[in-house]
Amino acid sequence: MNNPDCEKRVLAAWGTHLVIEKGLLSPGKGILISATSDGWLVFVLPYKEYTMIGTTDVKDEANSSPEPTIEEIEFLKTEGWKILGADFNYDDKIKSVWAGQRPLVL
Repeated sequence: MNNPDCEKRVLAAWGTHLVIEKGLLSPGKGILISATSDGWLVFVLPYKEYTMIGTTDVKDEANSSPEPTIEEIEFLKTEGWKILGADFNYDDKIKSVWAGQRPLVL
């Protein structure tokens, strides 16, 4: 039942993900970047035959169609350079960019 006096316990959290060229990680291996410029976590994981760089902890209102922002894409690219090297050129290696939501329990 909906109780207006009840404290809110679930928020929406969304994240942006870059899918980049294959072969950047060993199969079955991932990397977690915990020392990011904004204090959030960034993950680098194998995704099918590609590599995915993403973050999932931007708190927001629930949205039926979240869109990746330029700021989030640039953030992921900057944080990814910590692992891929400052000379890594994303421009011809990004295969797709997407955003998604999940419930974040407080």
